[in-house]
Parts: sequence; C-alpha cells; structure tokens
Amino acid sequence: MPNDEPIVPMRLSKEVVSDLTDLIKNCDHVSNIVSAMDGVLPASSIRAFVSRLTQKVEADFAIVLDVVHTLVNIRRMQRERDVDPRRMIEILTASLERYAPDEWKKEYMELWQATADATTEAILSIGDDHALFVSGKAETLAYSHQNVLTSQRIITDIRPVFDTAGEKIKETLILHTLLVEYYDSISSPKRISFTLDSADVAALRKNCQRAEGKAVATEQALESLNPVQLPESFKDSK
Repeated sequence: MPNDEPIVPMRLSKEVVSDLTDLIKNCDHVSNIVSAMDGVLPASSIRAFVSRLTQKVEADFAIVLDVVHTLVNIRRMQRERDVDPRRMIEILTASLERYAPDEWKKEYMELWQATADATTEAILSIGDDHALFVSGKAETLAYSHQNVLTSQRIITDIRPVFDTAGEKIKETLILHTLLVEYYDSISSPKRISFTLDSADVAALRKNCQRAEGKAVATEQALESLNPVQLPESFKDSK
C-alpha cells in the first residue's frame, strides 16, 4: 500500500487494545529488549526464545514476553495488510483514535503517540528471518503432526486365573498397561491403551534409551547448526 493512500482505521479487538496497553506500560524496556535480541539464537519456540532473551535484559520474564508478543502481533498485522512498519503504526494510531473507548483514549492515547516512533523502530529491526520468527517457525514445525503426545504412563496390575468353578485362584498374571493421551489435528484430547508384557516393557525402555542416545549424537554432529531438543528447558523468571 503506497503511503499516500488514505489511512483506513480498523476495528481493534479487546485483545489487541490490551496488548498495546501493555506495550505502553512497558515502553521503557522496548529498546533494550529489541537491542538484546541481536545476540540470541533461534529457540524451539517463541516462549523459549524469550527465556533466552530475558537472561540478557534487566526485566522480568513476563514483561519481556508481553513486549515480544505484542511486537509479533503488530508484525503479523503488518504482513496481512502488506504495508511497511511506519504505515502499520499510523493505521493503529488512527484505529485507536476512532474506535478505542473514550476512557482508554483519555488515559493512554498521548502515551501511545509518544511511544509510536520507538515501536516503529522496533518493528523495523525485526525482519522476516529474525531469530524470533525462526523460533516461531520451529514451534509450528515441531507440532505439525497428525497426532501429538501429551502424556503417557504405565500401570501395572494383576489378573487372577480361576479354576473352572470360579472358586480358587490357580494363577496370577502380572500385566502392564500403557496409557497414551494425545491430540489429533481435528478434535479434543484422546486416549488409547496398550497391554504390555515384561518383554514389551524392556523393549520400550531400550528403545527410549536408544532414542536419547541418537538425539545426543545428532546434537553433537550438528553443533554448528544450532540444534535444539524439545522441550527446551527454560525459566519463567530470573
């Protein structure tokens, strides 16, 4: 969209207004957060990227996450409208002036206008191949599967074998049940169970240990390519 075209305000959801309000409240941190991003490698998710970033700035995890979340959403809106960052901020300003509640405008409109330039510069510094967006792509890629495991456990129980009359226990079987909970691509959580014997449990343990070993070997072999295992451990605060 050429910048000489008239600005058409858009209706903003409560979530977007809330995000922009958080950005205003945290405006003192925006410049430092964006500057610190340059030295942070892509992570397994945006949240994990923010955890890495938090270690480099004087701000709590929650503040850094709020700022990054809002910048990501502004970039998303910018791409959807095919405009440059400065134009996107102009559109947001016009939209807030037109549609934001009067109470909000009284309290925050001048503050938003005062932070608009800093927000524009922040958006300009975050290109499409920035580590932040690479982290978002990694998260999408990691979970783009038909089924995604959410939890699993093995329950061990016994089953008595009775005589023909059903009066005496002649034998007791020790069995295991593997309970798997997962999401598929179209529905709510699902559960499936499998009966295991002791050989199955041993084989499962062996395969898990082998998978862990292969992951470590792969990580070492690809050290120069920023390998990341899921889930990436991180802390929510300093």
